[in-house]
Amino acid sequence: MAAEQQDENANASLDLIAAPHGNLASLLEQGHLSDLTIQLEDGTTYQAHRVVLAGTSDVLKAKFIASFGDSTDHTWSPDVGSACAWHWIIGWMYGRSEPLSSNLFVETLLIADHLQMTSLVQSMQAFPACNMVNNLVLQLLNAWAWPDALHEHARQCFSAIHFDRTLLGHLKKANLQNLASFVKWNPAPWEGDRLRILGSYLRRKHDAYETIPDCCIDSIKWSEFPAHALEQYIMGDANYFEDLLGQPMPVSEKTKQIMVKALACRCQNLEQHLKFDINGSTELPKESSTAGLFARIAQKGHNSVDVLLSSTHDCCKHSDPHEVLSTLHKNFGTSNQSSSNEPWIELKTTDCVIRPRGVGLRHGWVNSDRCQSFVVEAAFEESNWCPILIVSNTPLQSTEQILQISEERFKDRWFNRFRIRMSGASSTNDWYLMVSWFDIFGSLGSYHLAVLDEETSASI
Repeated sequence: MAAEQQDENANASLDLIAAPHGNLASLLEQGHLSDLTIQLEDGTTYQAHRVVLAGTSDVLKAKFIASFGDSTDHTWSPDVGSACAWHWIIGWMYGRSEPLSSNLFVETLLIADHLQMTSLVQSMQAFPACNMVNNLVLQLLNAWAWPDALHEHARQCFSAIHFDRTLLGHLKKANLQNLASFVKWNPAPWEGDRLRILGSYLRRKHDAYETIPDCCIDSIKWSEFPAHALEQYIMGDANYFEDLLGQPMPVSEKTKQIMVKALACRCQNLEQHLKFDINGSTELPKESSTAGLFARIAQKGHNSVDVLLSSTHDCCKHSDPHEVLSTLHKNFGTSNQSSSNEPWIELKTTDCVIRPRGVGLRHGWVNSDRCQSFVVEAAFEESNWCPILIVSNTPLQSTEQILQISEERFKDRWFNRFRIRMSGASSTNDWYLMVSWFDIFGSLGSYHLAVLDEETSASI
């Protein structure tokens, strides 16, 4: 989902409650009894009334009744916000029921919070954000302030949007507070990924920082890190976190206290029962029946993993293709193809990325048609396929086997697509690719990391 694309309701209007004191629009339109001129940045003026503005804004009320230097001026120009937002807000103050453009939602909420327009803030906070997530994310990343009033909408939108290259462009332009909030609420398979993402942006855009800003510290759930790393930091050794961040992380008393709290709430028993180890990876298992990464990702729902086949064998035409991720099924594969049209089976996810260490495979038919020459390939999105495992004249077994990949060769590469492609005829000289179990073992990472890696490579 490209962040540049607008939601279906991006240009829609939102019905919010009008100001609580009734319809005074005729006074505004006719200028009767006016004691204040509002001058907007686009040159528009309104003949307004201090009592109406004070009735909707605690800040303006304090301004008009106190002895501020400009409290008796006959002209007032707002110090924040665009003219477009103020046109709607002034109408709202006077009881107009005009819908608010969704493109002005965040800016209007910021102005309302800044001037303590309590009833408007409450109305906007209660408005559901689910139908305008993409639009709100872009507005939130460009927000000129970050009050508590934004937090719930930011949490909902940042946790729902999919990370892609278009969104990356907007993140690069965001200020650090907005970026840190995105990092905090956007899903990541492992908390260390958040540190890596923050480090990437700190190095690119905020390299003048000698310490890690508080907004970045607050965006990390430190209790997700191993006890030994937290203890080392408390003792003055920040190497573990600096390796993830990619830059110095000075030890301070404030951050030490955060690490102490994280260490206190960490449960040793939790580490022993995590599905993935604390570094976001799964070691090559001793038992080949252990579920691989795609099977575990698919546990969140089949929409998290796509299983694609070049063709479908009669034995599985009415089966769920995700059966290939399980070791419970015996028959699975493609129809008979040819050397000029090699059969393949692909696994793909856009929820996260993988550094491969091993491939789980099992023959998917009776004693015939064993695949014996094949290539396992990997790619990130639409990049070229990269061969990570090549096997020749070695028939697949009828029991589960995990074939190891050279970790050194791919230690810095993230992928989200893997496929097994038949490169030679089967044991019975046909081109059926019969594989009843196919999965990948290795390290899980956030989808963000692969996008950032590609951006970094492209800039070198």
